[in-house]
Amino acid sequence: MKLVKKLTSFIKISKNMGWRYVSFRVRFELSKRLGLLKSKYPQSPNFQTFISLNDWRKSSARFFFEEKSKLTLPKVKSESLKEKVDQLKQGNFPFFNAAYRNIGLEYDWLTNSDSGFVYEASTHWLDIED
Repeated sequence: MKLVKKLTSFIKISKNMGWRYVSFRVRFELSKRLGLLKSKYPQSPNFQTFISLNDWRKSSARFFFEEKSKLTLPKVKSESLKEKVDQLKQGNFPFFNAAYRNIGLEYDWLTNSDSGFVYEASTHWLDIED
């Protein structure tokens, strides 16, 4: 009986969400349960160093253009981009549906701005109940 319920539920989800979503969820759950996601997205990744700007300039690697000042592209001022940057500088960040909320400049990012719930920093994001 339980198997029939699960199959019926699976068919309903497949019809409602589509096979693309179902295949994504199956791959996601398998990766999660096998521990592949935690190894791909570690909580404390190894420290990495990258080439500095000065070292890159000294290297013989070629790039698309030599330097910014030699570009002949027309400079176009974007008022909408300026407004977005100004919002961020004031502590207003875009959330879902591009609605801006003022969370300040020193927000701790572990506190849910809706509920005030503080998440445990040592918990991997896969282990947080949704």
